[in-house]
Amino acid sequence: MAERIAIRRAAAICGVNPRTLRAHAERGEIPGAARLFDGYLTFDEAKLRAWISEREEAWQETSTASQGVASGTPAYKLGGANTAEVYLQLISPKQESDLKRNSRALNKSASPANPATPGPKRS
Repeated sequence: MAERIAIRRAAAICGVNPRTLRAHAERGEIPGAARLFDGYLTFDEAKLRAWISEREEAWQETSTASQGVASGTPAYKLGGANTAEVYLQLISPKQESDLKRNSRALNKSASPANPATPGPKRS
């Protein structure tokens, strides 16, 4: 028969506050949770640990699948394999547009049709 544990021990195993664990258990989200003996909430330790292991494995698969890139970030949207590639994808268009803008500005100031602005008049 599986050993049942109190909510404080179960919360410590999960690394959460007992109130948080109680709320999830009351919504039926925690396997092995049951009210026994005068309504005390207890947990099947083996089922709780197995559930945590399953969630850890699912998290690892999700993290590996996205290559450590968080959903919603530019890296995720661009599909870069690593941060350096994404950085280059993000700044390359910006650098090109800046170079073109600066080049046009230099060409305008150097053309004879637009002489340099004269300095202040001296009296």
